[in-house]
Amino acid sequence: AVQACYSESYCDWSIGNWTSCSSSCGSGTKTREVYCKASAGCVGSAPASSETCHGTETCAWIGGDWSACSADCGDGVRTRTLSCSSGEDSDCAQLERPSDTETCLGTSCSWTATSWSVCSSTCGVGHQERAVACESSVAGACP
Repeated sequence: AVQACYSESYCDWSIGNWTSCSSSCGSGTKTREVYCKASAGCVGSAPASSETCHGTETCAWIGGDWSACSADCGDGVRTRTLSCSSGEDSDCAQLERPSDTETCLGTSCSWTATSWSVCSSTCGVGHQERAVACESSVAGACP
């Protein structure tokens, strides 16, 4: 005798391994092969064959251009912006963050001079003196 029956024991989904994330820095997608093993169909909805992922392996800090020195003459500071190559600073959190400030030397300094002294002679040839100095004490700051 033969009787009709129904079994779901082999009506499951075949699920492959996830691929690597499509992005090594920032948002991407990973995929896997999903198919029904049974010709009669599988039970339930198919598992996801793709999903979003987020890679950080190749992320790097990118420094913007340095600003002008904060001092026209002498010691100052200059700054720059830093951003992670993914656009999300948290993706570079595992990396050493470069400096966004540094000292600089303003070299638009001027010479200053005191008034000439009184002539050393009251009659005839003499000499006069005056002090001349760079307004910065840093060597090379005055042209």
